[in-house]
Amino acid sequence: KVDACRCGLDSLPDQDIFRGLQHLKVLHLHRNHLKTWEDVQSAAAAPQLVWLTAFENPISAQPEFRGYVLQQNPKLLAIDFRLVSDAERLGRSQNDPGPKGTRFLGCFVSPETEERLERATVDKVAQSLKPGQYMRAQDEEEVLLQARKSLGFLQQQSEYCSPACCIQANWRGHRDRKMAKHMKYWQLRAVKKMQQSARMLLWRRKMTAYVKEWLTEVDELDLLLDTREMLRRRALKLIEVSVRRWIRRRNMQMRERKAAFLITRITR
Repeated sequence: KVDACRCGLDSLPDQDIFRGLQHLKVLHLHRNHLKTWEDVQSAAAAPQLVWLTAFENPISAQPEFRGYVLQQNPKLLAIDFRLVSDAERLGRSQNDPGPKGTRFLGCFVSPETEERLERATVDKVAQSLKPGQYMRAQDEEEVLLQARKSLGFLQQQSEYCSPACCIQANWRGHRDRKMAKHMKYWQLRAVKKMQQSARMLLWRRKMTAYVKEWLTEVDELDLLLDTREMLRRRALKLIEVSVRRWIRRRNMQMRERKAAFLITRITR
């Protein structure tokens, strides 16, 4: 921010100097003696400039002054203490009536806004001081914070006076409401699906326990087994029968050998 108001300036430096001010966003040049369009070109040459004040200069009395400044720097949000409207960016007169009244014709930024803010801050600090104390000067961070607040307010007011921003805000609101309604529908559907699945799972568990208990009473528990389990149990039974048969045959052979041994021993 550069405040050069009431300095009696008759001219401004070359445009290259202002183009080198990459961080300049607010430039106050009102109540000076600027007379030429070259001065206006120099002032509007700052690449990041969003607010320019030049009222009460001889050149600002020209009716085409505002349109010329906007032509030199279309990024400006406010010229003097009136915000730049979308109608002005399209080459339409700012005094033409619009379909929505005066909201989109450019809002006014009060010339005393910054002075009131600074005066209120000074009064508040002065009241908090004890007798004999002195107010300290604002440091760099406080100045930058105050400048960010001013630029944020300016940006907010510019968006409020812009039909494009109004349409975008309404469209975003419509899209968000539609998306919220869609998400609510799918969330409700997912909740119902989960509840239905949970009820079905509980019912299956209850029915499985009941059928298992009933089949145990009638000795038909095999009906609960699947095909693989039934084949496995059938194979186990066959294996069990074969193993028992082999053990019986082996025991029989051992008894026969023992009997033969006893008979041979007795006959001797």
